[in-house]
Amino acid sequence: MRKALRAADVPVTTVRYDGTVHDFMMLNSLSHSKAARGAIDQATAFLRNALGTAQAQLIVSECGA
Repeated sequence: MRKALRAADVPVTTVRYDGTVHDFMMLNSLSHSKAARGAIDQATAFLRNALGTAQAQLIVSECGA
């Protein structure tokens, strides 16, 4: 998939979380692991940046909402 996206000039970011199993973010037993939390935080930050909501979230957090 990564190669096809890059061939189509679509920006791609690849991240490996060594020592984890495939779909580790989806397993309830691993949901609080450092790797799962890091992957979720990374995905959330990417989406907020892409959707233009990163600054809005920061402002809401600072207001205590």
